[in-house]
Amino acid sequence: MDQSQPRMSIVVFTALIAIILQLVVAPAITLFGVVPNFIMVAAIITALRNGPVRSTVTGFLLGLFFDLCSLGPMGAMTLVLTILSYAVSSLNRGGFAGNIIIDLFTMIAAVALGEFLVSVIYAIAGANPQFMLSLVQLVLPAIVYDSVIGCILLIVFNEAQRGRKRRSGPTLGSGRSLSRKLNKL
Repeated sequence: MDQSQPRMSIVVFTALIAIILQLVVAPAITLFGVVPNFIMVAAIITALRNGPVRSTVTGFLLGLFFDLCSLGPMGAMTLVLTILSYAVSSLNRGGFAGNIIIDLFTMIAAVALGEFLVSVIYAIAGANPQFMLSLVQLVLPAIVYDSVIGCILLIVFNEAQRGRKRRSGPTLGSGRSLSRKLNKL
């Protein structure tokens, strides 16, 4: 059985849940004019758990969906999520990959960078003429709001993934279950 198949279904499921949350839940939980960005959070979580190619494609598609549904300049979120997904997945390949503390800090830094870059692109495109005012009134609260939501969802995602690993049994090296490896012997 191909090992990438279950992971791909998780990526698709995560993307679909993010889209539903963005369209249905996000407008209902707006705080002080700030709408949470579930799409960005999902792209970052995907980048933390997958390689650069899958993460970049997922970031691009989620960003494109966001741009098609928003009133901002077309391509801003697509560009930011594509670059952000690639950067996060590439940086996360080191010895700290999978460490929840490093993942939480990475989530916060990626959300902050993503929100700031989108705001800069909006200002350059003329959609945000009062950049400094917007930075203080919208971008900084959006960074805090998205970071909190992202950290909560990352912890939930980690716990769900840990529970799935416990059900499949202990693994050796390549990710195959210990019982499957013993059966082959």
